[in-house]
Amino acid sequence: MTDEFVLNELKDIRRQLEEIVTDDKGEAAVIDAVLRLPGVVGFWPMSVTNSSGDAVDVSGNALHLTNTSTSVFNSLNNTVGYVDYDGSADYHTHADAADFDITGTEAYIGAQGLAMGAWVYLDSTGTQGILTKWDSGSNNRSYALIYASGFAFQVSGDGTASVFKTHSESISTGSWYFVTAKFASSTACTVAVNGVPESNTTSIPASIYNGTAPFQIGAQNAGIFLNGRVSLAFLCSSLVSDAQLKDFYELSRPLFGV
Repeated sequence: MTDEFVLNELKDIRRQLEEIVTDDKGEAAVIDAVLRLPGVVGFWPMSVTNSSGDAVDVSGNALHLTNTSTSVFNSLNNTVGYVDYDGSADYHTHADAADFDITGTEAYIGAQGLAMGAWVYLDSTGTQGILTKWDSGSNNRSYALIYASGFAFQVSGDGTASVFKTHSESISTGSWYFVTAKFASSTACTVAVNGVPESNTTSIPASIYNGTAPFQIGAQNAGIFLNGRVSLAFLCSSLVSDAQLKDFYELSRPLFGV
């Protein structure tokens, strides 16, 4: 079997995937792929809402996120939904609940840890909250995926001190990126951009602090607002593998023109 034959086979597989995800069933196929990830707690595709503009959770756990202002639901090329946040007061939120209190040591999970992510589009590059359960004012820090001179992930083991990892990828406004974050007990705090992970392995806590901060998309503690868009946001109470997250990136990227 020649290298040229293998390359052509891979190109054909990629073409078939693009055909699948760019037809009218494309978003449905991607949603199904997320729901097959291990330990899914919440999944907000940002295409499903209600009369209040809430972000509806399709995981089955009914962790719907309340719309606090005028967050706008929209569609990219009529193929995938997203929410557009204005960077001033728009975000979605849910009060603290047991399902959000992921410590990364859940006994009912085989591959213990935490994983979360979303497709993200920035309109500006100031510090911004993306997916967060983090209240620094009351020492209720747990976990947060943010932008701060790069996509970054932070966790706390005691609500006060934090461990931080910023990805080295140079980010441009006006472009879509698949951003994920993972926590592995006493091992690593990892953030990945478009399927490429980078980790901090120093002073990683044994577990994530079980605090009372709300879970929010588009903000951090009702502040540090996101000026940009979010699509296909998910949260898992398990250590989803890098390979699974990379596969999801490859499956979904044609929807975002990446």
